[in-house]
Amino acid sequence: MSGASARCTFEQLVALAEGQYPPEERAVLRARALAFPKDAVTLAWLERVITHIRDDQSLSAPPEVVARAARLLRPLAPPRAPSLRERVSAALRFDSRLQPAFGVRSGFASTRQLLFNAGMHDIDLRIAPSGGSWTISGQVLGPEGPGSVALELAGTRWEAKLNDLAEFELPPIAAGTYTLSLELEDAEIVIDRLHIEG
Repeated sequence: MSGASARCTFEQLVALAEGQYPPEERAVLRARALAFPKDAVTLAWLERVITHIRDDQSLSAPPEVVARAARLLRPLAPPRAPSLRERVSAALRFDSRLQPAFGVRSGFASTRQLLFNAGMHDIDLRIAPSGGSWTISGQVLGPEGPGSVALELAGTRWEAKLNDLAEFELPPIAAGTYTLSLELEDAEIVIDRLHIEG
């Protein structure tokens, strides 16, 4: 088919609906699109969608409303029979210091990411410098429920509760080798010899 009678591509229809072409070219492309019923329908739909997006004045819901809605919409699970809490040692699956991401310039990124697996749970840890100390934060991925996190070194213990998204942040700590434990509804997960470099 010649260029004048060929159908418009989807990309051309999008650009036309967004008004990206100069007036003369816009008129030619619109005539081409209207010559084909499917293109005319697609162009009309794109113009409605783009107008709606541009006119949208809605605001994002506050985080506490989103968290409450997620809790309300969470499927109801049947009550579980009481069971002994399982103690699981977590296995390291990823360490950003050992496997730097592609495209990262030479040298280490300031935040270190560790990913552990422990049965039905994954633990995403972030270790970031904080002045002369280190901050540990993370998230527990897997079956949801209440829980807490504890970090220990030589009898000193730091604790934090999991929030509604199973995230936590511990207070700044010094370099050292720690034991991190997570107390969950169905399991106690232990990460031994968590080395925080100075």
